[in-house]
Amino acid sequence: MMARSTLAMGDTRVLGTCIDPEEVYDLLKVQSQSCLLMLVDSIAADHGEQLVQRLRRLNTPHVVLLLVDDLRWIRAKHYPLGSVDAVIHTHSFGKGVLIDALTVLRRGGMFVDPAITSALQRSTRPDAVQLTNRELDTLRELADGLTNRQIGARLGVAETTVRDYVKTLMMKLEATNRTQVVRRALDVGLLDYTGGRSSVA
Repeated sequence: MMARSTLAMGDTRVLGTCIDPEEVYDLLKVQSQSCLLMLVDSIAADHGEQLVQRLRRLNTPHVVLLLVDDLRWIRAKHYPLGSVDAVIHTHSFGKGVLIDALTVLRRGGMFVDPAITSALQRSTRPDAVQLTNRELDTLRELADGLTNRQIGARLGVAETTVRDYVKTLMMKLEATNRTQVVRRALDVGLLDYTGGRSSVA
């Protein structure tokens, strides 16, 4: 949106906006001067990883700033953050992080948003939440909004057993209710919610 607004005002320093990796590549491969690419992680299913690899093979080195909306995929997929020049969580906008990143990039450095560093550290802690297979099964059904009775029927266990699993999940995830269990499981990357159906990450 920022780029489109700038283009509409006639600023020639902005080359354009693109909606898919091929457009980005075609735009940058003909540039003889280094450009700053602000790449949104939703550009492709691989979050732009292949595009960045292709750009790195061009004769003109371009600066890549990756904008991440959902931190779960970085924790789950171990995206090679070293392949980009800067990475910023979109929730950090308005907190001066973009200006910090651009300042570091101008000096030739690499920048990682502290919010992303913190999320990655949480996901690799030795005390990260460990769940049994049955607890993970219960968590998935909880995320789909099922009652203890429905979960028990699906898993083939007693309702009281499901209640025990839910209590354990609440304890392990430091939650006070079922909704908070699901929210915290999403936050720490134990669940991925896509297409209206939850899955264990």
